[in-house]
Amino acid sequence: MKISIIIVVISFLLSACGGGGPKYGYNHSHSDFNRFMQDRYMCIKETIAYADLSTANSGVRSEPSCPILFSCMAGKGYSANSGNAKFRAPSNAGFYCKY
Repeated sequence: MKISIIIVVISFLLSACGGGGPKYGYNHSHSDFNRFMQDRYMCIKETIAYADLSTANSGVRSEPSCPILFSCMAGKGYSANSGNAKFRAPSNAGFYCKY
């Protein structure tokens, strides 16, 4: 329970990264909500790290890329879905990315 709260809080803090993509949910046949939030958090961290690395020498912070986030989640067995999805992050844990 404590780790779930930490993940939600960190996800909320990461939502300040700007951008403007739609909010997607995910489907996965063998996952539960806590595992989804952990996987999502790890993919968000990787997406932000990639954005920071890709612009490290320019001095400009890049917005995280939605396709990179979707690829990371797909690698963990999730499929993105903007409609009916089994898993969605809480509304206060939004993460926005660019296409």
